[in-house]
Amino acid sequence: MVIAQGALAVLCLLFGILPGGVVTGLGRISADLGFGAMDSATAQGWLWLTPIAAEIASYSAPLVFLGVASMFGVRFWVYLKERRRRGGGSVQRSDAWDCGFGPTGARTQYSATAFVMPIRSIFEPVFDLHEEASRETLPGLPGRVVQVKYQVHASDISWRLLYPPIERGVHRATRLASRIQTGNLRHYLVYSFITLIILLWLII
Repeated sequence: MVIAQGALAVLCLLFGILPGGVVTGLGRISADLGFGAMDSATAQGWLWLTPIAAEIASYSAPLVFLGVASMFGVRFWVYLKERRRRGGGSVQRSDAWDCGFGPTGARTQYSATAFVMPIRSIFEPVFDLHEEASRETLPGLPGRVVQVKYQVHASDISWRLLYPPIERGVHRATRLASRIQTGNLRHYLVYSFITLIILLWLII
């Protein structure tokens, strides 16, 4: 199964790099079927592919492949040269920027509240914001703060003005509609008969 998938991948690569021969072969099949050959696609030779016309657009897949391969080759050459300059050892990796001190913890990092503060300032008239700050101190030592808690609660004013009234209206309508669900079969037959009479009256 792996060999079959690898063969298909190689064929896709070859057809993409050298499409001229593929188009020529397909053109022969098209000509045999009576649809005409695709001579214009390979009018400039196997190196160039002209999907529409040579004066409009042309595409050289081998040259593009050579360009990409050259870039990868230069990158690999730079890598080997740099590794040889370092003595063949592995490259030492370290933190790019540590702010002049050691690793940070959760208490010294930016929180989501700090990131959204500019947005809060701009959209404050739209949202109903409630901020709460509390401090816990040691018993008998009010100046010794043990823990500080800061919470922000944001609610959308448009949500409170628009959606809850609609929700209450839907609940009220469903409660009224539930009254006709009596569980009695005769009532349901009456509903069906009335509906049928109304439909016949509308159609006639």
